[in-house]
Amino acid sequence: MEIEPDVAVYFRSNSAKNLLTHWMGGPDFAVEVASKHDRTWDKLDFYAAVQTRELLVIDRDPWKLSLLRLENGQLVAVGVSVLPEGKPITSAVLPVTLKLTPRENLVPMIEVQHQQDGRRWNVDPVIHGR
Repeated sequence: MEIEPDVAVYFRSNSAKNLLTHWMGGPDFAVEVASKHDRTWDKLDFYAAVQTRELLVIDRDPWKLSLLRLENGQLVAVGVSVLPEGKPITSAVLPVTLKLTPRENLVPMIEVQHQQDGRRWNVDPVIHGR
């Protein structure tokens, strides 16, 4: 099974080592975009073992954002955002909240809001996903 997140954020304070071909150690924050036949949800034990602090899983059928956080050596679900309500979920690692927001074409946007200054960005998961 290939384990390579779609996005990985490593802070300078992270003890993981960049070996140029790969990292030895987990990221502070990772994003997995679930594809139709991939095994994203089977990778949780690996991400926990390498000490990934938070993992955002973007499911596309049906649309759902799931935020998991490392607690006692396990990745535990701490928030979910689904339509139609698009409840925000808050990262403890990055200063952002994330939520699904509906669009007319039925493919939602992911709204990212900075927790401190309120700036907002919309991410199109169709453009940025696989």
